[in-house]
Amino acid sequence: MDLDLNFIGVRESGNVFQIRRKKSGRQMVPYLDLSSSNERVTIRAGANRVTADGLSASVAAHPAKPENKARRKQLVDSLQKVYPGVPKDSLFIKAFSSRAIPDYLSEKDFEKKDLHIQLGESIMEYYRNWDLSGKLKLADCSLITPYFPLDNRVKDFEGRFTNDRIDLSGVRIESGSSDVSATGSVSGLKRAMTSRRGTLNLNLDINSDFIDLNEIILAASAGSKYEDSGSKGAIFASDDTEYLNAIREQAVLDSVPETSLLVIPANLDAKVSLNASTLKYSDMETSWLASDIEMKERCLQLTNAMAMTNMGDVFLEGFYSTRTKKDLRAGFDLTLSNITAEKVIQLFPAVDSIVPMLQAFKGLLDCEIAATSSIDTAMNIIMPSISGMIKIDGRDLSLAESESLNKLRKTLRFKDRDSSAIDRMSVRGIIRDDKLEVFPFILKVDRYTIALDGTQRFDQNFKYHISALKSPIPMRFGVNLSGTFDDWRWKLGKARYKSTDVPVFEEQVDGLRFNLMNAIHNIFDRGVENALRQNEASQAAIESKKAELEYSGSDPEELDEEERKELESYMNGPEEG
Repeated sequence: MDLDLNFIGVRESGNVFQIRRKKSGRQMVPYLDLSSSNERVTIRAGANRVTADGLSASVAAHPAKPENKARRKQLVDSLQKVYPGVPKDSLFIKAFSSRAIPDYLSEKDFEKKDLHIQLGESIMEYYRNWDLSGKLKLADCSLITPYFPLDNRVKDFEGRFTNDRIDLSGVRIESGSSDVSATGSVSGLKRAMTSRRGTLNLNLDINSDFIDLNEIILAASAGSKYEDSGSKGAIFASDDTEYLNAIREQAVLDSVPETSLLVIPANLDAKVSLNASTLKYSDMETSWLASDIEMKERCLQLTNAMAMTNMGDVFLEGFYSTRTKKDLRAGFDLTLSNITAEKVIQLFPAVDSIVPMLQAFKGLLDCEIAATSSIDTAMNIIMPSISGMIKIDGRDLSLAESESLNKLRKTLRFKDRDSSAIDRMSVRGIIRDDKLEVFPFILKVDRYTIALDGTQRFDQNFKYHISALKSPIPMRFGVNLSGTFDDWRWKLGKARYKSTDVPVFEEQVDGLRFNLMNAIHNIFDRGVENALRQNEASQAAIESKKAELEYSGSDPEELDEEERKELESYMNGPEEG
C-alpha cells in the first residue's frame, strides 16, 4: 500500500525467474524467463477495484537483434541531418509533423479521443530494445468502478502476446445482465506505444447470448457524471459486494441520458464480426442479430446488419464519419419489414421528422430509407442536410382517425364512414432541400380509385393532392390537403391526373438507393465525399426524369364556378345504393 492508499496484494503466488545465455545471430545474449501462478491478485486504486482469480503468466525476453538497433541508429542519424538541433527523443515526432496531415488528423480536440498507451521512459527503453513473448490465463476477474457501475466480470481469458501483438484465444465478459465472448487479435502495439504514428489493428469475432443496451447506456451515462470525492480511505470500509451496492446506489441514473458525440479513434483500424441471440434496446428485443463492423480513419462502417425483433425485421448498412468538427457525416440504408408505423417511429425517432405521413396509416408496413446527412456534436441529424430516397409498401392498412377525415369521408360519400381500409399501398419519394417529395401513386379506398402525390416539409407542414380517378360521383375532381397531421384542411379542386397512368420514378429511386449502398460498401476505398457525390448524381438523374415526363408537382387548378356547383350538387344529392 502506498501513501495514497492504493493497494496491491497477492495470495498463493508461485514465481520462477531464470536468466541464461543464448546465441542470437553471432552473439551470445541474455535470455530471461518469468513464470507466475497466482490464486488471487487484488488491486485497489482510487475508487476502482480489481480482483483476479486463477491468474497465470509466462514471459520470455531477450535483447533485440543487433541489426534492429543498427537500423534505428541509422534512421536517427539521417533525421538529425535533416533536423539539426532537435533532441533525439523528438526527431520522429518532428519528422511526422512536417508531413502533410490528413484531414482526419487535423482536429486537435479529437486527439484526446485516440487510443493512448502510456509507459514510463525507462520501461519504454526496455520495450524498444528487448523482444518479449509470453502467454496469459485468467479464470475469473471482477472489476468494480463508479465509472461503469455494473457487476463487471472477465472469465476464461487465454491469450499469447509479443511486443507487437496479442492473440486472444478466448474470453467471456459479463457486465450486468449482458455477456459477450470474443476471439481475435490486436497488432501494431510496438509502433503505437513508441511513436505517435502507430495504428492499432484489431480483429475480433464477438458472440453474445444477451445484451441489454438500455442498461449499458444508463451505466455509461452514470459513469460520465461520477466525480471522485478524494476520500480514498473509504474504499477499504466494505467487501466487494457491499462496495458495488454502494456505488450503484450513488450512481446518477437518468431515464434519458444525454447523448454526446462518439469520436472514432484515428489510430484504430478495427474489423469486428458480431453475432448475438438477444439484444434489448428501448422496447425492442431481438431473437437474432448479426453485423460486420469496420473502423478506420475516424470512420465507422456497418454492413450486413440484420435483426429479427419483436417489432419486425431490421436490415441496416451505413457509415458514420467524424473527421473534423465541421465535417460530421452519416449515411445509411435502412429496411424495416412487417412493422407498424408506431413501432418504426419508436425504434428510429428521426423517421417521424423525415416521414411524418407514416402517422396517417395503421397496419403493417415495409419501409426502405436510404440517405446521407450531416450530424451535430450531440449526434442529432441536421434535418436540412438529409438527401436520399424512401419506399413504403403496405397491406391491410387503414387511415388514422381524425375529425377532418370524418368530414371528408362524409363529403365524398364513403360507404364505410367508420374506417378507410386500404388493401395495398406503394409510395416512392425523394428527400432533399428540407422536404420529402412523394411521387404519384395509386390507392383504392372504399369506392374510390385515387392518385396521390405531394410534398411534406420537415417543419411538419404538407401539401398533398388527390385525384379521384374512379368514384361514385360522375365527374372528375381533386382534393387538396394542407396543414399538419394534427391540424389539416381540405379543399375541392380539379384533378391533376386523368387515369392510373401516372408518372413513375421507380427505376430512378432504386438507382439512388443502389448507388448509396455501393458508396457505403466502398467508403474506405473511395471516401465519404464519393458517397455524397453519388447521392447528388442520383438526385440529378431524378430531376432529369421529372423534366422528361414534364412532372412538376405544382398546385392543381381550382374549379370554376360552374364545375364547383355541379360537384356540390352530386355530393349533396341523394345517395345511390
